[in-house]
Amino acid sequence: MLLICLAVIVLDGYDVIVYGATLPALLAYPEWALTPATVGLIGSVSTIAGIIVTLPAGYLVDRFGPRRVLLIATAVFSLGTLACGVAPSVEIFIVARFVVGLGLKPIVPACIVLVLEYAPVARKVFFGNATQTGWSIGGIIASACAVVLVPAFGFRPSYILGGVLLVVVFPFMLRYLPESLTYLARTGRVAEARAVAAQYSVDIEPLLAVDRTEPTGGRWDSLKIVLSRRYLRATIVFSVVSFLGFLLAYGIGTWLPAIMVKMGYPLGASISFLVALNMGNVVGILVAGRLADRYGPRATLAWSMLIAAVIFAVLSIAMPQVALYALIAAAGFGAQGTSVLLLTYTGTYYPTSARGTALGFVVGIAGFGAIAGPIVGGLVAGSTLAPAWNFYIFAAVAVLAGLSILLVPNHRAPGGEPAPVTGPALAEALAADIQGDAEQRDGSTPR
Repeated sequence: MLLICLAVIVLDGYDVIVYGATLPALLAYPEWALTPATVGLIGSVSTIAGIIVTLPAGYLVDRFGPRRVLLIATAVFSLGTLACGVAPSVEIFIVARFVVGLGLKPIVPACIVLVLEYAPVARKVFFGNATQTGWSIGGIIASACAVVLVPAFGFRPSYILGGVLLVVVFPFMLRYLPESLTYLARTGRVAEARAVAAQYSVDIEPLLAVDRTEPTGGRWDSLKIVLSRRYLRATIVFSVVSFLGFLLAYGIGTWLPAIMVKMGYPLGASISFLVALNMGNVVGILVAGRLADRYGPRATLAWSMLIAAVIFAVLSIAMPQVALYALIAAAGFGAQGTSVLLLTYTGTYYPTSARGTALGFVVGIAGFGAIAGPIVGGLVAGSTLAPAWNFYIFAAVAVLAGLSILLVPNHRAPGGEPAPVTGPALAEALAADIQGDAEQRDGSTPR
């Protein structure tokens, strides 16, 4: 099951990076005569579609089960990706990107819900992150394929390959993807839930023990939990930080090759920087998962974002290409890996009956950041500003995200109010955060 979710998110990550990897070829395609501002807007089309569908999809994951949502989303996604590769006009290409977005965005909430249910309790964050390394693996595949295919054949083969891979994975999903244990139990299929749990060696009893402090059984109860007084502050902070994180991920993922070309590097080397970016993501995501299980996801997120900000600022300085590859790989975790950890953190923060809705809400808001990233990059690329200004902007966003995540309530003070982050300095706040989060590293619901 974990491998199937990993494979689906690999293809998700492939699509996130394939547009950026093929962007120079799209700009150079004479039949369409695209400008930097135009390709920036096109890069946001799939994200606009995702915003439309993500929040309803998150609710549907809780209401009808993640398996059904994941199958439908993958089918839609594969058809849209294939259509991008054969689009006869820019208008058809835009429509195909919109269809891709409709299928792409529900994948993450559905996969995270499944993984967090079937993962060992003490390592939920690690397994949630490990599955989402698929984003970076998919980005590496997209970048590596683009290095070979784009200079010789243009942008079309990269999209066709992505669509074909999706078609190959789909039959395995039909055969081997299990349903959510919580969904099975909630719909009265307890015997089936126990059988599936036994098959995957999962202790189902905690899932069957309903938390009586939360509303249950109503059609809109999952949404009520996410927006309740108990969780509202966390929901707002998760949404803001995910907006900033996705702005970074989509901005740097879309524009890195074009930025590096403008800074004087050849096209092949510039696309290769995407490979370094995503290899850094893979390693960073796994390391962060272990750190988050040990010290807490909030402290891990804050430190990672702040370190990434320093790296982005340094990337504006000319340096040997070997050092540049190393720094881009290190920046990869801050640009995209922290968005992965944030989603896993969100999934572990809420009750199982509201995880899909919470993730849908947060990813839906994050979609606006994913729209803003390519647009901001396009505006800077089309202006008279130096390419280094992209890195300055990304550094500022990373600082803001790293400080904002500290506002997530770590525990409840007496009387039910969120305990504020205390300490006269950031270092003290982070130290207190590590100590507090370590007490909750099993992913239990905050009290």
